[in-house]
Amino acid sequence: MQSRLYAKCIAKIDNKILHVLCRTNYMHIKQYILIIISILLLACQKDNFTFDHVSDDNRPYAVGFWAGGNASGSTRTAINDDGTSISWEQGDNVALWALQGSSYIFQHQSFNLWFRTVDNSQAFFASTLAASISMPDGEYTYYACHPTPTNVNGTTATFVIPSTQDGKMSGGADIMVAQGQGPALKKLYNPDAENPEDRDFIIDEGLSLNMRHLIHALRFYVSQARWGFPADETVERIVFTMPSKTSGISAVGTVNADVASASGGLTMTNNGGNTITLYLREPIGPSSANINGVVEFDYAAAAIMPATYAGDLTAKVYSQTKASQVSISGISRTMDAGHITPVSLDCTNTINQYYLRFHYGGNNIGEDIIAIRVNYTDENGTSQILTIPVEQFVKDGGFYDVDLTDWAPANFSALRNKLKGQNIVVEFESMNAIVTQTITLPDVTQPGVRNVTLTAPYLFEQNFNSIVAFNDGHDNFKTGSGWDFWNYSDTYNKSISLNNNGLTGWSASRIGVSNGIVRICARYESSGLGVKNIYRGRLDSPALSSIKSGSTVKLKVYFDYGGNRVEYSETVGIVDTAPNANPIMSFGTTTETGNPGPGTGAIEGGEVLSIDSEYGKVPEDTTPRILAGCTNSTRLTWLVSTDRNDNLAGNGNYWLYLDNIKVQIVSE
Repeated sequence: MQSRLYAKCIAKIDNKILHVLCRTNYMHIKQYILIIISILLLACQKDNFTFDHVSDDNRPYAVGFWAGGNASGSTRTAINDDGTSISWEQGDNVALWALQGSSYIFQHQSFNLWFRTVDNSQAFFASTLAASISMPDGEYTYYACHPTPTNVNGTTATFVIPSTQDGKMSGGADIMVAQGQGPALKKLYNPDAENPEDRDFIIDEGLSLNMRHLIHALRFYVSQARWGFPADETVERIVFTMPSKTSGISAVGTVNADVASASGGLTMTNNGGNTITLYLREPIGPSSANINGVVEFDYAAAAIMPATYAGDLTAKVYSQTKASQVSISGISRTMDAGHITPVSLDCTNTINQYYLRFHYGGNNIGEDIIAIRVNYTDENGTSQILTIPVEQFVKDGGFYDVDLTDWAPANFSALRNKLKGQNIVVEFESMNAIVTQTITLPDVTQPGVRNVTLTAPYLFEQNFNSIVAFNDGHDNFKTGSGWDFWNYSDTYNKSISLNNNGLTGWSASRIGVSNGIVRICARYESSGLGVKNIYRGRLDSPALSSIKSGSTVKLKVYFDYGGNRVEYSETVGIVDTAPNANPIMSFGTTTETGNPGPGTGAIEGGEVLSIDSEYGKVPEDTTPRILAGCTNSTRLTWLVSTDRNDNLAGNGNYWLYLDNIKVQIVSE
């Protein structure tokens, strides 16, 4: 795909260059070539926007503008290896206000990064405008901010300086604003252009904004002379606490900015604290002089609130297996917006680091998680509960760390020994349910990070892989006939508890389990004298006790299933034949307790099963069945019968094979 896309870009670009050479000056040619190179490098990274190939004012349309590109490089969003310049990154977004006269054409419209120049200093942002938004020709006043704000009131935008960052100040940690004048934004696709080459184009003479940083940046580094970590390791994490500030302002938290102000800064509205954790997206090594005597710095950057800070800065610095505690005393400095302060860390002394890292593995409940609780036993044998903050943990790539390093005076060696191999129970709570996952902890007595994945399980789930093969003696009764015809009859019509078979709370009639699959049997018997009977099979799950008391929910139920049969009929004077009847399944719910009986007779309106299954082989089915009005006393029920209805003497077994039962709440 890439080669075809690249070839397509080349073909388009060759035509575009020829056209540009004929109609622009050298500066424009240079800019077009820069744009073209960027498109080639990032063609597969573009976001999708609406390009109308029909001239119609009633269609949505895509527009865009440039951000960045001034000589100082001050309008970029992720700090580079040199520790001072900053680059636009894929995933960046900008909110834009367009004011003509006294009227806003649009406000805080979100524009996404479409492509970047080769050095990432310039970026082109694009957005799809509704057909109702019209931008007549003329001069406009534009306001912009990065990232898109969490809340907007007029031109006052709300942002968050995060307490967890990646050492590159990306992901919206670098808050910026811009103001400028410019023309109306043009369509990125112009179907009315006379020349076909002009219909699909990037505007090189449209709006360009230079953005102003509103945060202060710290850049941490460790010199080779103060590097106490193993030579083959790098710094992966830095947890630091800023000293006291003026006016009670925290280093991180919720802030406001007036995007229309050319000189205004940030106003803290909700203090988030002074401690910041840097999980370094690009771990750093020691900074040292090269062969020319020039120091090559390896930096990790952090965004903080501009303020005057006075006191001690403390930091904990972690490599793969070691840790170091650093204190920088007597800081007294005004840290202005748009400026960078270098911070040298003395990591000469190191100790073994021990870390337990919980990774978020996903949510199968069906509705949002509102609480996560880890139940464990401490070194004294006392039950403890660790609450993991959901807003931090439940996200793509989310994780939560438990530091078990022996920072003086604490010593966690006894706790680490107790936690090693311990089975812990993790509770995931949603609005209508509490589900649990049991996890065996790794060996946390070894230095380094030990990883554990926490995945919210289904509301209810059952496969039969761990169930030892068994049957109740009625799931495969013999078929055929003989002089001892009475031995070919099985009128069993009861259900039993499966508690002793590894299926606590389950009950069934005419049941068997083998090769990780359960089957339920319906038995047909006929004397050939008009007397015929169907003895149904049944399977009932435990009550869905994970549903909270008082909650009534709608469920999605998935299961893999199929059918099979073995049957016999006797025809006088002719060879014996089989009627090719079908197993019939009915699925639903019950609130009966104990071991509900299967009853007798055919199922009305049930589902005819395909003859395609056996032990060890059941077709996968991804279609959910919806059940309404379910509570914590609801049980899932499968009944099996047959549509056999001939008048010949005979018998038969008709099976439902079942596996991989999964239940989720329907979030409404």
